[in-house]
Amino acid sequence: MKNDAPGRPFRRSTLLRWGLALALFGSGVLRAGAQEKSAVKMLSDAQTRFGLQLFAALHNKAADQNVVISPLSIALALTMAYNGAGGSTRTAMAQTLALDGLDEDAINQGSADLATALQKTPKTSRVLIANSLWSQKGITLQPAFIRTAEQYFQAQVEALNFAEPRSAERINRWVAEKTENKIDQIVSPGALRDALVVLMNAVYFKADWQEAFEKSATRERPFKLGSGWQKNHPLMAKQGRFDYYETDEFQAVRLPYKDDFLGMYVFLPKADPAAFYRQLTAENWQQWLGPRTFARRPGELVLPRFQVRYEAQLKQTLSALGMGIAFTGRADFTRMVREPALISEVIHKTFVDVNEEGTEAAAATGVIVARTSAVATPPFRMVVDRPFFFAIQDNRTGTLLFAGAIADPMG
Repeated sequence: MKNDAPGRPFRRSTLLRWGLALALFGSGVLRAGAQEKSAVKMLSDAQTRFGLQLFAALHNKAADQNVVISPLSIALALTMAYNGAGGSTRTAMAQTLALDGLDEDAINQGSADLATALQKTPKTSRVLIANSLWSQKGITLQPAFIRTAEQYFQAQVEALNFAEPRSAERINRWVAEKTENKIDQIVSPGALRDALVVLMNAVYFKADWQEAFEKSATRERPFKLGSGWQKNHPLMAKQGRFDYYETDEFQAVRLPYKDDFLGMYVFLPKADPAAFYRQLTAENWQQWLGPRTFARRPGELVLPRFQVRYEAQLKQTLSALGMGIAFTGRADFTRMVREPALISEVIHKTFVDVNEEGTEAAAATGVIVARTSAVATPPFRMVVDRPFFFAIQDNRTGTLLFAGAIADPMG
């Protein structure tokens, strides 16, 4: 890909409706200072790689729909769960979360330092990150797992009776408080029926543009939908100098907030959106946001004002990305609980509001860990209508009392 000749003002552009999906929450966008620890950089890179892979998988299944995720929120919730995993489950989760090669201390300290760095906003912006750990009353959580959740994730730890509907209300109330009521429900009483542990993350973001859009310039204009249809929609407009980047495949602009280390990146594919999304990898993302790509240019930007909500059940997608064992009876979460357990659900919700003044966004991710026997499996049908083998054994001692092959049950 090559840059167009410098100096040419960029044409009026509208945001392709999927282009925002990672620009708000990807940790690569929230640049920490030059003094960031190596652990922070490693975790940020891992979350970006994981987030882009997850986004691609979700977008491939719904290319004509809005897909808005928070890689940060999902990664933090699953990293808490990773601390409770062992054996092959732990290996699979590390590979899916792009944590393989990092030791446990680096992962946890990096997660803590990254959350601290992201929440340091000296001006008007707000970035809030919260974690919680909810357990079924009467079960025993592994002490080391609790210590890690409290020490590195600042997790609020509380025991509930998940059989009571008010337990779901309590968790939802916590999420609503942490997201300024932008997400007010994420779990239902039914989802908690067989739960042992619920790991929850919430992220809230609010920031004003460094230079606001004039409300008087917002007009109803045609917006082309992915289906080929178009509809009128309020589009904001602004002229000036922007951090701009253009290739043969896309136009891109960076819109800084008042805390200018925070920014929204808008990418507009030129011809084939599918080709752009195929190129949306961690390696290309780092290249596109490199020090020699975006440059100050005069131009005019036309951008939709919008408010969207998104919800996804991530179990199937995460399984396809490599951590399927965590959702099966072979899962190992003995570093979390003593009972045989697996992840029954991973629920993710987001909210984004972009207008002339700035951006408000929120995300919540819930990881539900349930008893292994709690997950329903398809009923089997076994018809013993041909020769078979049988055995009678004392399972206390392993003594085989009888063993036989039956070719004719009539004797």
